[in-house]
Amino acid sequence: MLPEIREVTVKDDFIVVCLSDERIVMIPIHWSKKLYDADLNQRKNFVFNDYFIFWDKLDEIIGIKNIIYGQKLWLNN
Repeated sequence: MLPEIREVTVKDDFIVVCLSDERIVMIPIHWSKKLYDADLNQRKNFVFNDYFIFWDKLDEIIGIKNIIYGQKLWLNN
């Protein structure tokens, strides 16, 4: 069973995600080209549910599997 997303905070260089199993995961912004190219106000304009974080205006989604397994979203380094 996957943990659920409980809280999300967007910083300058990281997305901080608090999970229901008490883990805190920091995701580098540069893992997502869309988030990397956006300004901080655009990055902070998101919603989330138990398993996904959505940036509708940026057309970006980060799922719980990406968060807990550390999979890069932007693979063209």
